[in-house]
Amino acid sequence: MPSSLPNDMLQIMRDDARDIVDVRRAEVAIQKAIQERDQDALEERLSEGFLHLDATGNRQGRLEFLRSVLDSPLEILDINSDPLTVELIGEVAVALGVQRSLVKLEDDRRVESRTTFTDIFTRRDGQWVLHLAHSLDLGASSLASLGLGETPM
Repeated sequence: MPSSLPNDMLQIMRDDARDIVDVRRAEVAIQKAIQERDQDALEERLSEGFLHLDATGNRQGRLEFLRSVLDSPLEILDINSDPLTVELIGEVAVALGVQRSLVKLEDDRRVESRTTFTDIFTRRDGQWVLHLAHSLDLGASSLASLGLGETPM
């Protein structure tokens, strides 16, 4: 069945689909870097002007955010985002979802953290980098309810 869409429109749709996959991969790479406390991998995926905002209005720039991940006494056992939606707006991508983390506390208790987030990516040298992250803790079984703040991102 022949397509009724012009070739340039089909190419735009293919490019958008590829970008959405790339943004999803960037999200996974960031989560893995946070879980493994991989500073190099995290620095590669955060823009120079990166900013993290939480529900209390706390603002963390790039260096503060990196320190909070690397110096956290918590051990992230598992982290994922499902569902994850990606919307493209030109050279900007907006990723929205719910992040679930299984975290081991210093006293060996395990707690599930659920956080809704909005991440804004921009393209740098052909790669999607995280420019702004906003998160809101969701649950009673969360780290915030224990007075421990939120899981980074």
